[in-house]
Amino acid sequence: MKPSLITITLLLAMQAFATKYAPPEPKEIYSENKAFYVIIAPASNKQLVFAADRKEPLWKFSYSSWHDEIFVSDDGNRIVIVKWKHFKDVDAKSAAIQVINRGKIEREYSYDQLCSPRKRGDREVGPIGDFWRIWKEKPTSLKDQKLTVTVAGGKPVVIDLSTGKKL
Repeated sequence: MKPSLITITLLLAMQAFATKYAPPEPKEIYSENKAFYVIIAPASNKQLVFAADRKEPLWKFSYSSWHDEIFVSDDGNRIVIVKWKHFKDVDAKSAAIQVINRGKIEREYSYDQLCSPRKRGDREVGPIGDFWRIWKEKPTSLKDQKLTVTVAGGKPVVIDLSTGKKL
């Protein structure tokens, strides 16, 4: 049985409207002073932290990276992970920000601790579904080891990268 022209057209149209995201690429993220860096290896979920002048890793941690922002402290002891701006409403008690100290989770701040999440606006682009929420309004900024996260419905959240504590 030969496929009809309508069937082929429908199959091609379905593929054209399918959402496909490119997988995350491996990358190196340096501390503000450039003395330390982390190699993010999404395929393995094993992330390695190095001193800039060494070939052997100082420590490692497991983490599945995607759209999150990752920061390295100037002493190389901490990684702070700021999650993607979108999250599902059922995950409001999950970590929006994680502080990892030499391979162990030291501190976590949940979405509902940090902000008043909002729904996506009519002209905003984001994942499809009424259950998605936005918790941060723009990319995180870093200056003098202070991370500033502009959150939805609240004052900016400032995290001291050297201690992992919220200021």
